[in-house]
Amino acid sequence: MLKNLYSKVGVWKNRSELTSYLANSCVLYRDHGLLVINKPFNLGISPSTQNEFSLPEIIPELKDILQLPYLDYISSPERFSTGLLILGTTPESKNLVKRAKNRSKSYKLLHQSYLTLTDGFPRINNKFETIDSYKYAYSGTKSVEPVLTRNLYSKTKLKSSKSLLRYYLFTETLVKSSLGQSALVCVSPSSIENHFIQLYMSDLLSPVLGDFLYSYRVNSINGYPTKVSHTSSPPNKVQKLSPWILNALGFNPGEEYILPKHIHKYRIILKQFISGKDDLVLVAPPPDYFMETCNALKVSFDNIKLPIREHYIEPKSKEIEPLTHGQTN
Repeated sequence: MLKNLYSKVGVWKNRSELTSYLANSCVLYRDHGLLVINKPFNLGISPSTQNEFSLPEIIPELKDILQLPYLDYISSPERFSTGLLILGTTPESKNLVKRAKNRSKSYKLLHQSYLTLTDGFPRINNKFETIDSYKYAYSGTKSVEPVLTRNLYSKTKLKSSKSLLRYYLFTETLVKSSLGQSALVCVSPSSIENHFIQLYMSDLLSPVLGDFLYSYRVNSINGYPTKVSHTSSPPNKVQKLSPWILNALGFNPGEEYILPKHIHKYRIILKQFISGKDDLVLVAPPPDYFMETCNALKVSFDNIKLPIREHYIEPKSKEIEPLTHGQTN
C-alpha cells in the first residue's frame, strides 16, 4: 500500500545509514570538481530542532566514505523537496558554480527546472510569466503571508523594498491523469524564494500534492476549484485532497498528512561550466514514491520526454529587469 511506502520515506535508523545510502545509491555525477547527489526527502540544508539529520553533519562523513580530500555544500532543494544536491570537491568549485549561474542571468536563462504533481489541472500551460510578490502582514501579529500579483511593480519600487520580489518562469504541463484532474507539471523559475513553486501552483488552482503551506488557497465548490484569499489562512494548515485522489491513493479523509511533498528538482544547467565553454546539464530522476504516486493516479510516464530545451526570459517592457531579485538556487 502507498501509505506504507510513504511512512518509510525519509526515515533512517541513524546518520551512518543515511550517509551510506547517499554514497552508494544517490550519486549522479562526480567530475569537474562536483559531487552531485539525488537528495532524498527529509534531509535538511541546515541544522534545526525539527530536522533529525542535516547536510552539515552528513557532509564530513560522506567525504570520508567517498575518500575525498575536500567536500563542501553548494546548493540543494529544501528539506521536503527532492532532487539535485550539488557539493564541491575542490575549494574553487563553489565560485565556479556561482559564475555559471551569473552567466545564466546574463543570458536570461532559466537554469533550473522542477517536476511537480498536482491536485487539479493548471489554468496556465506552456507560458512564460513575470510575477511579483509582496508580504501581507496580519494586524496585531508577526505573521506574514506571501502574495503573488501580476500587476507588476516599477523597477524603482522593487529595488527600494526588500519585501518585494520578482519571478520569471516557464510552466509546462507534461501529462494529465487519465483518472481525474491531476497533472505532472514542469516549472522553470528564476527563484524559489518564499516557497514560490507551492505559491504559484496554488495560484494556478492546482496545488502540489503534499503542500501543507499554501494548498488552503484553493477550495472546491460543486467540483470547481476556486481561489481562497490569503487573508483566510487557517491556524492549522492541512491539505484537503480531492475525493478521487484520496481513493486512488488508498487514503481515508484526514490522512493527507501522510503524503510527502511532490516537488522534485530534476534539472540544472550550469552555463559554460566546463572549461568556460560548454554547458553542464545535470538531471536527477524522481524518487520512487513520486513515481508510485504517478502510477496510482494514472499519470503515465510512458512516451514522455522530459523537457530538455532551454527556456529564456523575454522581457516585455523596460520595467522588467531580468534575474536581479530573489534567490536563484
